[in-house]
Amino acid sequence: TKWIDCRPLFSVSSDEMTTWSDPVDIASSPAFYMCCLNNCLVQLSNGRLICPGSYHRYKKSPSDYGRGIGLFFYSDDNGETWKVSGRASIGGDEAKVVELNNGDILMSIRTSGKRWYNISHDSGVTWNETHYVWDDLVGPACNGDIIRYDENTLLHSLPTGDSRRDVAIYISNDEGKTWNEGKIMVPRFSAYSSMCVLPDKTIGFYVEEREVDTTSYEMVFYRFPIDSVRN
Repeated sequence: TKWIDCRPLFSVSSDEMTTWSDPVDIASSPAFYMCCLNNCLVQLSNGRLICPGSYHRYKKSPSDYGRGIGLFFYSDDNGETWKVSGRASIGGDEAKVVELNNGDILMSIRTSGKRWYNISHDSGVTWNETHYVWDDLVGPACNGDIIRYDENTLLHSLPTGDSRRDVAIYISNDEGKTWNEGKIMVPRFSAYSSMCVLPDKTIGFYVEEREVDTTSYEMVFYRFPIDSVRN
């Protein structure tokens, strides 16, 4: 196996993405490799920029690498300099985050079976010593998304069951403590997904899907009102 040192890079566009600045390596430790950044850049209410991700850390050799680590990069100077947060999990990866109403940061962590989560009380610098488990969110090891729809509503997308199909959107009205049974939005083979709230308050939903069990997906964008997500 050929291993590549994959580093996270940060670049800025000031002309509607026509051109971009030279990329800057934002990892602060050379001991980390195979970095996976897997979400949009998020700005907290205090101005901090955060970029969720996960790492594998090499040990003695490329064939002896560490387990996934849930964490994120953060910047307090609009992206000029970056730091790495404390570890939120060992064994999970492809983390996503959302800011709670009280300022805490909720991290959703990819794993197989019941979804993991952790909470930071200092804008992501440190995390609780161990992750927790959501009994209400069960799926395969697959990249999902978590966003805030409004002051009282969080949304989480995730395939249902034990295989990559039937991506559903779940709703929480108690800041992620519990989730409803979910509404299947893509009733076919489907996997990674991303969500956003559009200016008219409809939900933008970008998802991998396919009609048959092949190795390739189509990338599809859906737009729908919040009422279509509610059971």
